[in-house]
Amino acid sequence: RPPRSTLSSSSAASDVYKRQGIQAIVFDDLSDTWSHGVLRFDEEMSVFSKARFHLLERGPVRSVVRVTTDYGASQLTQDFTLYNDLPRIEVRATLDWHEQHKLLKLRFPLSLDEARATHEIPYGHIERPATGEEEPAQRWVDISGTARGTGKPYGLSLLNDGKYSFDVQDAVLSMTVVRSPVYAHHTPCELAPNGEYAFTDQGTQRFSYTLLPHPGSWIEAGTIHQAIELNQSPFAMLATYHPEGTLPQRDSFLAVEPDTVIVSVVKQAEDS
Repeated sequence: RPPRSTLSSSSAASDVYKRQGIQAIVFDDLSDTWSHGVLRFDEEMSVFSKARFHLLERGPVRSVVRVTTDYGASQLTQDFTLYNDLPRIEVRATLDWHEQHKLLKLRFPLSLDEARATHEIPYGHIERPATGEEEPAQRWVDISGTARGTGKPYGLSLLNDGKYSFDVQDAVLSMTVVRSPVYAHHTPCELAPNGEYAFTDQGTQRFSYTLLPHPGSWIEAGTIHQAIELNQSPFAMLATYHPEGTLPQRDSFLAVEPDTVIVSVVKQAEDS
């Protein structure tokens, strides 16, 4: 649960989740590499369990808690960063995955009524019905509605840096993390019972996501800009000593107004 300091003063920490949040759930997935003919994954098997908690960092600016869980031969480690003055939780995840014909989702059951799902699409967004079907999205998905018990507008934006498949069932948001079908298997081709195959998404991978609970709408929460910040974070570049140059210490090469307009690509015109 997010601490009170990360939410609006009018919202208690328990408002965000309807029950235990961020469940790592494993599903059976016997479909081919492209999941032909599959609209949803609902053969739920088990969950990652045996959670171990470690406090990695605690200071005036932020605290970091590591949660490690297991399923079968696989392990999921998530570092939750909670900031004192920022209304979000950042998560850095490391997954060591060794399952076959399985699918892993992170599930977020939200305490919302009249939930609506909005997905980012190329250069825009679209609102889709919350039917539980698998849907593509880019850097963010938002579930907004009214907070249970208060009736006030509330929601959660899930930002990510590389997971592009989600499902929303009522007020439950799920993000698909990995799938492990046979590599390059295309139905109606039948797999040999004792055949030797390569399976997808095996081994260790790292990804990040951010939980952005918000009163009001995702537009007021700045969801788009915060998703861009997650995917294009600043970095430091070290340079050797050199004589002072003529360039200023800081500069901007492009400005756009209003801030509802976002520049994604700059391309030189053919006529220069």
